[in-house]
Amino acid sequence: MKYLLIILSLISLNFLPATAQEKLSRKERKKMEKEKLAQQTHSLVMSGKFVFNVEQVSPLRGRTLNVVTDNYTLTFNGPEAIAYLPYFGRAFSASYGSSEGGIKFNQKKQNEKMEIDEKKDRKTISFDINEGNEQYQCYLEIFSNGSGALRIKPQNKDAISYTGKIAPLPEKQK
Repeated sequence: MKYLLIILSLISLNFLPATAQEKLSRKERKKMEKEKLAQQTHSLVMSGKFVFNVEQVSPLRGRTLNVVTDNYTLTFNGPEAIAYLPYFGRAFSASYGSSEGGIKFNQKKQNEKMEIDEKKDRKTISFDINEGNEQYQCYLEIFSNGSGALRIKPQNKDAISYTGKIAPLPEKQK
């Protein structure tokens, strides 16, 4: 009986290093996937052609709203920015005869700047848009995992924030 117990314990000890190696390789795989995603995000942002898909909206006054299924986007196509975004908040003045809601523009970006923070693994893109009577200051922070936070400060409205993820441009928009 003692011999059987000793043999079983030796056999079980023989399998322990294999599971430790498997855990290490799992950690390595996760690290490699994270690095690959960071590289894809970096190349996408540096190309200047990507879409920021909005998942949540956070008005200055009010609660956060989930808008994943509503297809709100901010598209970067070289020097142009195209926005189709919801707006929930207070407008200080509205243009006469305007029935358009939300934040919509299709303009060239002005005063565009990109800051890269290697320590925090993020890129910040800031730019201004002049759309008729409206002027917007936009700040987009993009993290290495592809998630991002967009803040827009309209001239005549309360500021608003959006969170979401970036993705490559669809083929029809390239």
